[in-house]
Amino acid sequence: MNEVYYDEKADRTFWLQGSMKRYISEKPQAFKYKKLQTAAFHPTKENGDIGWDLRCLEDENFRNYFTELGQINTREKILELSPGSRYTFSTGLAIELPLGYNGILKPRSGLAVKNGVCVLAGVIDNGYRGEVKICLLNTSARTIRIDIGDKIAQMIIVKECKGQFIEADELNDTSRGEKGFGSTGK
Repeated sequence: MNEVYYDEKADRTFWLQGSMKRYISEKPQAFKYKKLQTAAFHPTKENGDIGWDLRCLEDENFRNYFTELGQINTREKILELSPGSRYTFSTGLAIELPLGYNGILKPRSGLAVKNGVCVLAGVIDNGYRGEVKICLLNTSARTIRIDIGDKIAQMIIVKECKGQFIEADELNDTSRGEKGFGSTGK
């Protein structure tokens, strides 16, 4: 018989399968954020998704930079990111991650796969309290349209790995060895 139960003392949820007890998850964590601009969007995610969606926000640099380049329609608040160009977008948010947690910024799959837009840089240390900004790079051969309020990146919150690197004269052998990119097959 399978059953799921919450152990208050351990503050954990477990799954029982026969006599086996498997850990499922911890109590949900609360992550604080502060709106640095009133128009900023709350980080969102769908149930079961791992990443929190972050949206772009218009700021003074956005208006000045793209108006000078002739790549912004200020009435519609649309940005055109030309091939090979990059821009660091404002989110209008600062976050506070608990000790032991960090944020990793990743591209949204639709922007990356369909449009060739990548996220550059992307680690938010838990001690950082400044604005979260997203640097996008257009790797495609066509101009990409970004609207104010578009979901432009996702933040995956990860637990810190405690450990250290130790110098060694030899490393253990594996079946892969020193075989690099593409060596594990398609």
